[in-house]
Amino acid sequence: MPDIIIEPDDHSSHNSRFNEDARVSENISGEVLQDNSQANGFAQNSMRYSVYDAQRTRIPNVQLDFQTTGSAVLSAQGGQTNQQGQFTLTLTNRTSELVLVSANVRGLVGIDNHTYLNFRPFSPQYRIVAQVLADNALRGAHNYIMYYVTNISDGSYGSNLELNINLPGNIRRITLGNVTNAGGVLTLETVSDIPGTFRIATSIVTEPLTVNNTDLTWR
Repeated sequence: MPDIIIEPDDHSSHNSRFNEDARVSENISGEVLQDNSQANGFAQNSMRYSVYDAQRTRIPNVQLDFQTTGSAVLSAQGGQTNQQGQFTLTLTNRTSELVLVSANVRGLVGIDNHTYLNFRPFSPQYRIVAQVLADNALRGAHNYIMYYVTNISDGSYGSNLELNINLPGNIRRITLGNVTNAGGVLTLETVSDIPGTFRIATSIVTEPLTVNNTDLTWR
């Protein structure tokens, strides 16, 4: 088993484990690429891990495992260093909190790097307003919604923003495309073969906590 040394950055703490073979050593270091991102479920904090040998040459194909505290979501639970001996890990979160991210070389208990990353409170940039253009259609006929996306700070148009439109299983889209136009507008044309009132949840891909819920009815 090699002699492992963990070299943290300013955000990190570490544990090291040694064995009798002092001729061989490895080193895993963690670099914070992004910290203090918004807790909006989309913005990412990120780490880059590097594994070295005793000559400070990066080692490819080393298996790493990752864990985090809190509500953060890891881009991977584990992975191998690339040909440059590095692995980049990203995290998203919908909760404003400080989380502890841990990385270790697989199979070597106690060889770990611990790094704190912060997610700051979500502050929405945009709002979505829905105008129902046609509702209460006969089943098989079309209902329409027009979405207006504006910037909260100055009321400017939310142009060229991709929307995530979550339709119930019985509703089909007639119009295609999910990106607002230059005026921050997107029109949704829908049809249902089943009567009833159904909710359509629409959010901004880059700001998934900004959601508009609009009901449409077929009779």
